[in-house]
Amino acid sequence: MPAFTLVIYPFIMMALSTIPAYLTKSTTIVNPKFQNLVMALALSSISFTLVKLETTQELHTQWKKNPIVYADRIFYLKWKRTCKYIKSLKLDKSYVVFNCNEFRHISFMFYTDNLGMWGYPDAYTLTTLKSQNKKVAVINDGHLPPFCLNNKDILILHVPS
Repeated sequence: MPAFTLVIYPFIMMALSTIPAYLTKSTTIVNPKFQNLVMALALSSISFTLVKLETTQELHTQWKKNPIVYADRIFYLKWKRTCKYIKSLKLDKSYVVFNCNEFRHISFMFYTDNLGMWGYPDAYTLTTLKSQNKKVAVINDGHLPPFCLNNKDILILHVPS
């Protein structure tokens, strides 16, 4: 079904755009400014009424609201909001952020200027980062181990849900 929106939809738009072109050429009014105005208004009104991108994607692509794919999409959108929130905190570039969800640490590094790591930091990682003059931040998901909560060198990020 994605082929419908990718291949057929532009042809439908081109076919509908020929209607105002035909009407402007068949009118007896010769003023080109009027014809250009009619063409622009007709095309914009057709485009405005026909293009419902979210509805089209929901009906003809894999983004349908089924329990599996839609849940993944919601997870990715929440993760993007989390990354944008952390970016809005304007942490130093020396911060390494831990507890990024599964393989989301890669996308975290694209959204923000900080390094992202999957999982919690251990004692060896903390000493290594401290020797490299790096600071440690951990995203609080409600399941942080006690050594992360009790360590004063770790910045705990409380992300709104």
